[in-house]
Amino acid sequence: MLPALAEKAGFELPVIRPSRPVFLADEDVHWADREYARYSHLDGRPRARIVEMGRVWTSHLGASLPVLFSHRLDRKAAYRLLSNEQVDMKHVLEPHQASTVERCASESLVLAIQDTTSLNYQGLKNTKGLAGIGGRGKGAKGILAHFGLAVSDTGRPLGVYAMDAGFRKPDRSVKEGDPGFEKESRYWRLCKYRYKSRAR
Repeated sequence: MLPALAEKAGFELPVIRPSRPVFLADEDVHWADREYARYSHLDGRPRARIVEMGRVWTSHLGASLPVLFSHRLDRKAAYRLLSNEQVDMKHVLEPHQASTVERCASESLVLAIQDTTSLNYQGLKNTKGLAGIGGRGKGAKGILAHFGLAVSDTGRPLGVYAMDAGFRKPDRSVKEGDPGFEKESRYWRLCKYRYKSRAR
């Protein structure tokens, strides 16, 4: 379906042709355990908390943390994990991406789709590190995030194979041509490299 639409529109879709063995999921194992239990952080406590948060999130999609964790101690533990400087998005995505590769292995054709989205946090006045998410770094304050999503040829999402976020810096004093300047378009090339490396 998607390849036919792309051909009609004149687009060339990047394709992953997996060659890894198929991962047979145990139906008795919760989704959050399969996606996050292989988390490689040396401290097992963050892994256990991420798995627990995943379990709660699947039953309350889109809910805020105070809604997800009504008990004060659970809510405090969730905020402690999110503010832990020793845990970053790489740790959270690592096991999910391993599961994504395994899901891709059961497909004869996988589409590697990518795009940049803006997360608007204009109302969070005390949050540091936010940048203008409009054109030329202006407009509402928030975060830009570039996602790579693996999808089957029937349109079934298989997982996130790449993500970069927060690459637009609040300090826009460094202009094109200055030392250290990086075009945001580089994340499209970087995402393409990542899907190729994970398809091997």
